[in-house]
Amino acid sequence: MNIWNNTEDIETILNDVRENSIYLSNFHKKNYFYYKKVETYFRLPTIVFSSVVSVASVGLTSYLKQSHISAITCLISLMVGIINSIELYMKITDKIEAELETSKLYYNLSIDLHKLLNLDQRNRTGEPRELLDAFFTRYIDLVEKSNLLSQSFPDKLNKLPKQRGIFSNSSEFTYSPSGKSNDPHCLSKKLKSHKSISSNSSLSSNPISDDIERVI
Repeated sequence: MNIWNNTEDIETILNDVRENSIYLSNFHKKNYFYYKKVETYFRLPTIVFSSVVSVASVGLTSYLKQSHISAITCLISLMVGIINSIELYMKITDKIEAELETSKLYYNLSIDLHKLLNLDQRNRTGEPRELLDAFFTRYIDLVEKSNLLSQSFPDKLNKLPKQRGIFSNSSEFTYSPSGKSNDPHCLSKKLKSHKSISSNSSLSSNPISDDIERVI
């Protein structure tokens, strides 16, 4: 007996985890290259300023006074220290390593699920419920360890039902026990026709003759 029979619900959840893993892998991959680019704006000035300090402290002695050289090297060293402090405060290096590792783990999870779901049911090994718990645990661990997302994404595991708007048109009709339609459009038409009939009758009627008829 094939243990993967009647496991469409498990396969659906596994496929949702796979799609989320693919999206998150690409997302963290983009973050990795973004932080690598940001890192260059901190590393290159540090390299340039450090080289200038090392040359100026020795090569400018025949052109400038030692006090001026000391002031220049002091200011440049201050700028290098500020740049390095900002880089450490923003934890650029830690973010690069974290995004790279997270992207690889999400990718490994997605291809493992792809291999499992694309195999024929007869060729799959393992208990379906145990595999579901194992893959879902891996996914939850990655979500907890990874950085928060700066934007929303089409999460397949956290779908919200669409709310019907207050002024949305309803195509459904309700019927009263008498068999008459309770559609608001039909009711509004009936009210308009009733108002027009009453207004026409009020205009055509003569109040004096009406009073005479009441007396008679």
